[in-house]
Amino acid sequence: MRTVLTITLLLTASSVAARGSVIFAGGAWAAIDRGAQCEALTRSQRVATKDKVQAVAGFSFTTGRLHWGEFHARLSRMPRGDASVMLQIGDQPFLLATRGGGTFVAMMMVSRLMNWFEARTLIATGLSLIAITLYDMTGWTADVPVQTIVLNSIAQGFGLGLVFVPLSTAAFMTLPNHLRTDGTSMLTLVRNVASSIGISIVIAQLTRGTTRVHAVLSEHINPFNNALQMPNVTSSINLNTDMGRAMMDLIVSAQAQIIAFSQDFELVALVTICAIPLVLILKSTKEAMRAPSDHAAVME
Repeated sequence: MRTVLTITLLLTASSVAARGSVIFAGGAWAAIDRGAQCEALTRSQRVATKDKVQAVAGFSFTTGRLHWGEFHARLSRMPRGDASVMLQIGDQPFLLATRGGGTFVAMMMVSRLMNWFEARTLIATGLSLIAITLYDMTGWTADVPVQTIVLNSIAQGFGLGLVFVPLSTAAFMTLPNHLRTDGTSMLTLVRNVASSIGISIVIAQLTRGTTRVHAVLSEHINPFNNALQMPNVTSSINLNTDMGRAMMDLIVSAQAQIIAFSQDFELVALVTICAIPLVLILKSTKEAMRAPSDHAAVME
């Protein structure tokens, strides 16, 4: 399979490199020398047929540094005017699946743990674990390693699993059988409305924070900043050109968004910490879970 992928990419790169030579082709990447310009190309996972255009993407590097790491892409077909194009590089979206794995493990364990621990103890533990992981995320940058993301997501997912199952059990434990349908509807309604409000607040703070931080960082981008006049900076980003100013704006925008995300993580962590004392209003559930009849009635 690897050989077929390499051959396919080599043929794709050969068709793209009509005026250049293929330096290397292996895996999912190919390097093409065009004289004054060098390109690193990769194709989409779906191989186009003979009558279709193969979608490729890559980075360009020129000897004069006019295009130094410039990203470009060729789509298999022209998108509509109001359409959005999503580019996925590597397996980064699959990192989010680790959070679901942690939640799955916690939900499998929590039913047994509730025979020995109070629901409020498990909920407080889960909220504390979520708050700790959110606090750790406040220090993330664009260079955060994959291992850190995976471990943090697993721990955060495990904390979510410790919260939802005991919370649902405690909510239905005191309800009569004929009211559990109404209780399910009310619990789902409150959860969905609360999550919608929370998401709206976080996104609004993210947008506002990005704009505010971008304005603050932009104040330091001026001709009087000696750091921007260093030779190693001007060789890559020349603020006297439109390309240099555009690149600097992208860098500032990325850093502003990272800082805004950190502030959002801090906000959610504070809200989670404030929710921990609320578990004290929950009644004891350990004795009820140890009783077989009550346990069956709650879990039916």
